[in-house]
Amino acid sequence: MGPLYYFSVIGITIILAIFVGRRFNKSYDFVKLLGFGISGFWLLWVAGISTSIVGYVSSGPIAVAQTIFTLVVFYFNYRYMRDVKRNEILTRELRRDISQLDNKLLREKLETIAQGKVDILSTPNEHREKLIEVLKNARETVVVLSGWTTSFTVNQEFRRIIAQCLKRGVIIYIGYGYQKAGEEPVEKEYEGEARQTLVELQSWVEKRDLKGQLIVFSCPNHAKTLIKDDEYAINGSFNWLSNTG
Repeated sequence: MGPLYYFSVIGITIILAIFVGRRFNKSYDFVKLLGFGISGFWLLWVAGISTSIVGYVSSGPIAVAQTIFTLVVFYFNYRYMRDVKRNEILTRELRRDISQLDNKLLREKLETIAQGKVDILSTPNEHREKLIEVLKNARETVVVLSGWTTSFTVNQEFRRIIAQCLKRGVIIYIGYGYQKAGEEPVEKEYEGEARQTLVELQSWVEKRDLKGQLIVFSCPNHAKTLIKDDEYAINGSFNWLSNTG
């Protein structure tokens, strides 16, 4: 059996070690240990123990190639399992937040979305950019739930983007009006201006022959959620309409 055969065996056994280990044992520490164990065995194999087992020893470029191959296969499989673990943690956190929402239909929609890939937005800028991206690319429905809204967030640029979204026939739901204890209060001046801005924007939409609809409503709970069509939802602590990033 030549070098190519061992290349195949090395790759398959490392992959099976990680995936089968995860299948039968929910501990990622066990999976990591098993993956390290199999990879370590193949590194020792390349180093010389193959001589005492099959009478075959790798040397020269073949030995180097097998070593690199072993490390690369393990790295990519371990990174994949690490991402799976991170995804499961984020999913649990999302479902915990979902359970606190007051709206039954919204909970059901988010629970469905939670079955898919889950990622995290880390900074205010990322959140703001995602909101703009959703409004620019949504095809059917956008839902924005924000504790509060302010006029410096709902500005002319935001209004223009919403108008373009509505021209495509998208239905936009904007709910706001709640702030939990401990959060920095929004200045009444900004809040009042923002409320008036949304009212005026809604009136502006109603007077024009646009395909979409803008529905603004009071949402007296702590939900801070962004939903794009039936593709994905973002739920967390970011006030979508009172933080500009």
